[in-house]
Amino acid sequence: MRTGRSSEISGVELGWHATSDDALLEQLRGRYDPDTTLAAGRSCPFCGSGEHGQPWARVGEVNPSVSLTRAGPHQLVAIGPPGWRIGVDLEEIAAFASWWDDVLVLHPHERAPDAPTRARVWTAKEALLKALGVGLGDPRQPMRALRLADWGEALHVIPAPPGYHATLAVLPPDR
Repeated sequence: MRTGRSSEISGVELGWHATSDDALLEQLRGRYDPDTTLAAGRSCPFCGSGEHGQPWARVGEVNPSVSLTRAGPHQLVAIGPPGWRIGVDLEEIAAFASWWDDVLVLHPHERAPDAPTRARVWTAKEALLKALGVGLGDPRQPMRALRLADWGEALHVIPAPPGYHATLAVLPPDR
């Protein structure tokens, strides 16, 4: 994994927000001409709900790739080029001190002995599952099946607030 140091990594714009249902639209408004028609929402591939599930955006006639994550008072929005698959995850490190199950999360060749390492592994895998379009809701794509060593160039550690860990997964159309 490479460490990202700016608000744009591998062609993906990252924006930190206070937790808000409008964070994606706020970031889109700041990026595009005020006269551009913008829309954003969520769509669950399993139940069809617009209350949860994969985020989407429409900018004029274009659908940029988008991903959202929130933890505590922080929200991170990622906006990428159309056709790319992206995922972002943010987690509080302390949460991994009390809960962890190696069997559910780790590939047989992976180890995560402490909370910071567990947060790094979890955020990388959840970001990757989001980029793959399944998130945590699809039991056919368990976290355990993903070996992070196979996805190194796609994963980027994002500087996060103290006590948190964030990862961005970027899969261009050719991946």
